[in-house]
Amino acid sequence: MTQAKVDDVGLARFAEQLGYAAYVVMDSQLIWSDPYACLALAADRTTAIEIGTIAVIGTRLAPVTAAAIATINRLAPGRTLLALATGHTAWRMMGQPPRGLALLEATIGVVRGLTTGLTVPFRHEGREAPVRLDMAELGFVDTSHPVSIQVAATGPRATELAGRLADGVVDPTAADPARIRQVRTALAESGAGRPTTISAPLHVILLDRGEDPASDRVVAEAGPTVMLVLHEIYAGLLARQAADGPPMVMADQLPPPVRAVWKDYCALVDRMPDETRNLRLHAGHATYVHPDEWRFVTPGLVAMTTLTGEQGDVIDKLRELDDAGLDRVYLASAPAFSYASAERFARLILSRW
Repeated sequence: MTQAKVDDVGLARFAEQLGYAAYVVMDSQLIWSDPYACLALAADRTTAIEIGTIAVIGTRLAPVTAAAIATINRLAPGRTLLALATGHTAWRMMGQPPRGLALLEATIGVVRGLTTGLTVPFRHEGREAPVRLDMAELGFVDTSHPVSIQVAATGPRATELAGRLADGVVDPTAADPARIRQVRTALAESGAGRPTTISAPLHVILLDRGEDPASDRVVAEAGPTVMLVLHEIYAGLLARQAADGPPMVMADQLPPPVRAVWKDYCALVDRMPDETRNLRLHAGHATYVHPDEWRFVTPGLVAMTTLTGEQGDVIDKLRELDDAGLDRVYLASAPAFSYASAERFARLILSRW
């Protein structure tokens, strides 16, 4: 799983050659390339690997999203994945909150129907009308081969929705055996009565033998992931406060590594101008660390937000997740997922799996 960047789509072919199962790009229109442009290029360069995107609802109307992914499905028939998310930077960079679960459910229904060749009702601005991908038979899109529809979310209601309507859930908190079992139970209780896969994005940092997990290399590689987590915690708490929801949590309720930097981090964010905070808060999202924020990339936060260890430790952890019921791990957080890191993981982990 990587940023949508048109210059990097060669990674899809490289990953396919190394034996990876999927190449997935993230969607955030104000900071990365358009994901469907990237997937079209990736489809042209590959023949077997699954390709897809974590797509944000609402930034495109549901029929537009359906047409986009059905076009990719025409280029890569039967190996196309679409995970739908309520949005973090995609909406917050525009000064707006992520979308709600009602829109997520409606979007799943429209996209699922259209990509399977059905005519479905579509409601927008108070009006409802039937819609369909009208000329699929002429080759403009592919509705004959299945598109894997996933939900990218962590909350109980979104997990229940995934169990009812989707083929899988992408849950960044499912890199823990207890959480995997919890999600598996929730999916089973959703009443769908069909298999639903669980996937987890996971930033893996492979240490050299004897390498210090607090080395400069590890800190540099983990930095964008650490800051992504801090950005999300702050933005989520601020959003709940603005919506008159539960009060912002006290520092002693945060995980210890977060608690250790929280007061200093909040002081930094509070100094950002109100009118441009939506831009500055997410600077470097999953890509680089703003110079003012390097001091927050502590060894404790690196350990909390990544799977860092030597080869045997990483294999043991991945086997533990596999035994708990995790179906797929997405190696997350570009630019760490480079040609070199993809080759290293394939050689040291995939080859011994």
